[in-house]
Amino acid sequence: MFRAASLTLALVLALLPAAPAAPTPKEVKAKSVLDRVKPVGIGGLIEQPAARGSLKLTKEQEEKIAAARTEIGGALTAIAKAQQNAAGAAAGRLDAVQEMVDKMSDAVLGYDAKVLEVLTDEQAKRVKQLHLQREGPAALVGRYAVRELGLTPEQEDKLADTVLPLHKPKIFDMLSTALAQPGVPDLDKLVAARAAKIDGVRDEAVKHLTAEQKKRWKELLGEEVPTAELVKGSAEAFVYKLSMEFAK
Repeated sequence: MFRAASLTLALVLALLPAAPAAPTPKEVKAKSVLDRVKPVGIGGLIEQPAARGSLKLTKEQEEKIAAARTEIGGALTAIAKAQQNAAGAAAGRLDAVQEMVDKMSDAVLGYDAKVLEVLTDEQAKRVKQLHLQREGPAALVGRYAVRELGLTPEQEDKLADTVLPLHKPKIFDMLSTALAQPGVPDLDKLVAARAAKIDGVRDEAVKHLTAEQKKRWKELLGEEVPTAELVKGSAEAFVYKLSMEFAK
């Protein structure tokens, strides 16, 4: 009887569909690192000429993004006005100001999500490349580069030291606020100076990569846009610009 039951079980198992094979390390590796990139604050970035040109947006996409932009602008204005109209001492309390900032940040993230919904998979991939480009040399010490390029501990240390000049605390980012105000004297010079500094650090940083790592990093970034556009497309500048635009 035991033998008959065993034969029956064997027959049932034979008729069941085979379980999918576990992915091999090579198959897992084939998934692009760009699939894991989470772009943030892409509003100003996609407004830059070279960046926007590379997306090749359709008229319908342009209209949907413009509508989302108007929506986010109105939301930022409403949040700011609510804070201004707060009654009494509550208006000046630090926790109230922090709440306003948090709401603005959430609104910007909401705009990012709306834009990504409008884009095709290929366009979304391009936005992620632009996001990495905007992070500049600092992206080389981020988790994407460390894992994808297989950086050694020694390389990580050297890269961290190289990009340190770009991590000075900004008590007040004059450039971001200036970008929100058309006609500011010497604005182009300020942008050019920031871009030149970033490019200089980048040139030094890539010297710590092997030829194969340089090639892989270039593939991940895709076609590069001018650094000046990446500077102008900062998330901070976009929020300042939009807030001033809709406050008028």
